Amino acid sequence: MPFGKVLLTLLAITVFLFVIATLLVVAMDWLGKGKTIPPPERVLVSFGAGQSSVGDQPPSVVSVLVWNVAKGKNRKFAKTFERLTHAADIILVQEYLDDPSSRGVLESSLGQEAQFILATSFEYADGARTGVLTASQCCGGLYDEVAIVTQDLEPFIHTP
Repeated sequence: MPFGKVLLTLLAITVFLFVIATLLVVAMDWLGKGKTIPPPERVLVSFGAGQSSVGDQPPSVVSVLVWNVAKGKNRKFAKTFERLTHAADIILVQEYLDDPSSRGVLESSLGQEAQFILATSFEYADGARTGVLTASQCCGGLYDEVAIVTQDLEPFIHTP
């Protein structure tokens, strides 16, 4: 077999083993942290004043920011979040981790008059919640809060 094909085969095997090892580490992390899916009546968590700055009607134009914050693990998270949310009316935050530090970042960036609604994906054993957060600076209180909870899990590592 030519050297190039051997090298390519070894590279493919190495990549495959790396992917399998990564999935195993993530799965062990998931199992080791005692994560639970809350019952439907405990999925939504609201905080902030939730006051609409536009009266009874939503504005005709809104700016929307969608961002995956990876649970705020990046050290520059707070500064970047404040800069990006400055001009946004509605913010959708994926992988939000609800803890005092994250709430502090939200309230310093958007103000306490904004409305914050967390749709919890799961809770850690210590009670901390993670999920998708919707924050609104313009439309608080104008819409009903609704969460649709699925029983399906991600196919590889079975997270909610």
